[in-house]
Amino acid sequence: MFKNIRIKNKPFLIAEIGINHNGSVRKAKELIRHAKKNGFDAVKFQTYKSELVSSKNLAAASYQKRAGFKKMYSLLRKYQLSFEEFKELDRYCKIQKITFLSTPFDVESAKFLESLNMKIFKISSGDLDNFHLLNVIKKFKKPIILSTGLAENIYQIKKTLKFLNYKKKQLAILHCVSQYPVQYKYSNLIKLNELKKLKITLGYSDHTIGNLSSVVAVALGAKIFEKHITLDKKMNGPDHKASLSIAELKLFVDNIRDTYEMINLKEKKIIPNIKNLVTRRLFFSKDLIANTKITEKNIMALRSNFGVFSRDYQKVIGKKLKKNVKQYDAVTQKKITK
Repeated sequence: MFKNIRIKNKPFLIAEIGINHNGSVRKAKELIRHAKKNGFDAVKFQTYKSELVSSKNLAAASYQKRAGFKKMYSLLRKYQLSFEEFKELDRYCKIQKITFLSTPFDVESAKFLESLNMKIFKISSGDLDNFHLLNVIKKFKKPIILSTGLAENIYQIKKTLKFLNYKKKQLAILHCVSQYPVQYKYSNLIKLNELKKLKITLGYSDHTIGNLSSVVAVALGAKIFEKHITLDKKMNGPDHKASLSIAELKLFVDNIRDTYEMINLKEKKIIPNIKNLVTRRLFFSKDLIANTKITEKNIMALRSNFGVFSRDYQKVIGKKLKKNVKQYDAVTQKKITK
């Protein structure tokens, strides 16, 4: 487990703001407030310098093109926040008492985030094998969360783990499918069982619309959850449609935390009063006279908190009555022979 983040007794929930602030610090702060209010443990952004991430001629991804961007660089440039603005957001998170996280996409951004003493470094799926960047980040000796959305197999993940050479308690691996959004049938949650074999803290970066996929991931052992959030799904930008709206945040948090409690409560709790109301005891099914031999035909099991338990009926069969009894009298040891 991460030594700086307490996730032992409950899931650690990250509200992925990413670039859904649309370049506005005001909107970013509004999203931070909503994340805190609805029970998330952390918010996460994306910190980068556009010229250090993408060439200017690189075509945008298909889901980015649907948001009106032809080139990757123009998208990054439009939503880029400055280092000073991130300093302001880091301070604001401290005021709101929520953990500030941001994924660095270049070396300068990584060094800047380290200067803020960021608690955890999240590595994007696209940088899982960016050893140039990882070589800088691992020197910070901070916990690292690796997203695996673009890993074709477990061997690519193991190669990165070998390069990092980190203690397992300082690592977490998030299962992810790098589509925006992902249909439930393509969420590929069975991969969590494969990742579990690495014996590293397990998580899930959920790009589906809705909560079901994350709920299932809880049952499969995920402890860290990352979900995009937005002020309005109709806002212009590539990630808004695959994000939770403000109205959906609380239900997501409740679903994850409730599911975790459902599968981790080791002792079954039975309310004593309820048990007493439904427990069956033995009663006589008809009037009987003394010395009558008790058979299954002349007893019945009724809900009661008095008399011989129904589970002990075989101890009663064959015994004789000491005295006359009436129908609906409770069977007790005083009424029968030993």
